[in-house]
Amino acid sequence: MKVVCPQCTTVPEQIQEDICPACYKELAKGLSACTTCDMAFKAPKKALMRSLILPGLGDFYLGHRVLGTLELFGSIIIWLALMKSTP
Repeated sequence: MKVVCPQCTTVPEQIQEDICPACYKELAKGLSACTTCDMAFKAPKKALMRSLILPGLGDFYLGHRVLGTLELFGSIIIWLALMKSTP
């Protein structure tokens, strides 16, 4: 059974589009930069790898400075608490 949007009668796969966060233009899938405003996109895999190396580093890469700082300090506090509790 195909699911269709009751308001616009389109299939959900057709609704999901890649849109530039800077100029809001529709984009083809798989681009690394916007064809209209030349804004470079961040790669989710790079953010993931950085977060695996050090929690919060992926958020810094994506531009989320406050969230990255909170994750970094939170992970440091947890590590210190774990190291202190082990005999």
